[in-house]
Amino acid sequence: MGSSDTLRLLIAAALGATLAMAVPALSSERAAARLRLERANSISAQTGVKGPTAGSVLRLVNTGDGTALELRVQAGAPPLATNSGTRVAKLNADKLDNLHAKDIVRAASNTFPDLGDSDGDRLPVTVNAPRSGVILITAGAELEATGAGADVACFIKVDDAAAVGSMRTVALGPSTSANNLASCETSVAVLVTKGAHLVELSLSGVSGLEVGEGSLWALFVPFHGIGG
Repeated sequence: MGSSDTLRLLIAAALGATLAMAVPALSSERAAARLRLERANSISAQTGVKGPTAGSVLRLVNTGDGTALELRVQAGAPPLATNSGTRVAKLNADKLDNLHAKDIVRAASNTFPDLGDSDGDRLPVTVNAPRSGVILITAGAELEATGAGADVACFIKVDDAAAVGSMRTVALGPSTSANNLASCETSVAVLVTKGAHLVELSLSGVSGLEVGEGSLWALFVPFHGIGG
């Protein structure tokens, strides 16, 4: 065997050894990059799926009793992010601004066709506040002077105390005048704590008058603090 043949054999052996080492390495890299099903996968960079499909790019179907998707993050981190503000049909939320639906608003109302002709409290409603917040209240009554005129006052009471800023007065003329009909209407916002609160409309100066239909509407709105 000549020197040239020996050189060719040495080069072939070196190439064979290089390929023998390179192929397992490439296979190992491909295996490491492949998503392995039914086992935990570890990554150090973002994994993306992109393509011009007519439907969804990814679909997860669980034919068992469990969920189709589970998202876990560190404390304080959002579990989901999106670049769209479009409403998603059938996507339910258990909380809004860290509040359950039962803690967000409570409403109560009362109406009566004839409130009578004596002073006192009318149209009681109970508002159950699930937490501290504000009760927004609007109330009023229809008035008619059937004889002499009168000055009528109406105000809102919460837990048997007059709500500051809710006092309103109405001057009715005698029955023969053009201003013998009027309505006394008032509204106010009252800070409340957690618990049940009695809300009423109080009338004074209505003796001898016809007091017709009255209504009271109360809405509880929670808050986290001043300006919250």
